[in-house]
Amino acid sequence: MVSQLFTILLFASCGYACIAGGKDGRWISLFIIAAALLSIPASQLERAWSHTQLPVLGVDLLLLGALIFVALRSRSFWPLWMTGFHLGSIATHLATIAAPVQLKPMLYFAMQSFWSLPMLLVMVAGVMIDRRAARIARATTGRTMTGRTMTGRVVEGSDADECFRPAAAALQYGQPHGLARDDDPGRNALR
Repeated sequence: MVSQLFTILLFASCGYACIAGGKDGRWISLFIIAAALLSIPASQLERAWSHTQLPVLGVDLLLLGALIFVALRSRSFWPLWMTGFHLGSIATHLATIAAPVQLKPMLYFAMQSFWSLPMLLVMVAGVMIDRRAARIARATTGRTMTGRTMTGRVVEGSDADECFRPAAAALQYGQPHGLARDDDPGRNALR
C-alpha cells in the first residue's frame, strides 16, 4: 500500500515537473524516475536490509551526482534543496557503514526511503513558486524573467533588477495576485 502511494506521488510530481518545470524539471524528473527504476533490481541483489545496501547506495550516489550537476547549472533554488534532502538518504547509508550494528530491516529501509518524500514535495513546490514568480513578472512588466532567477539571484550583465521593481511595488500596495494597477507609478516606470 505504501509503495503504491509512493509510486503515484513519484509519477504525479515528476509528471508535473516535466510539464511545468522547464529544462530543470525535465532533467530532474528523468533522473529521479531512472533512480527509482534502478533501485528495484539493486535492492534485489542484497535482500537483507539489516546491513548496508551497497547496490542501492551506488544508485543513490549516481542520483546525487546528477542532482548536483543540475543544481549547479540551475537558475532556481529548488534543485539545490532537493540535493540537500537526498544527502539525508546518503547519510543513512553512510551511517550503516560507519556503525555496522544489526538494524531492524524495516527501520533501515524507512530511514533511507523517508528522504524521497521531501524531495518530491520540494520539486513540486519549487516549480509552482517559479511559475508564479514568472507570471507576476510578465503581468507587471510585460517581460520575462531572463537575467534574474525566480528566487532573486541576478545574472551578471542583465537589466533584470528593473524587471522586478514594478512587481515589488504591486506587492507593496497589496494588489490581488501581486498585479499592479494601471495608475501605479511602479508599473509605468519602464515604459
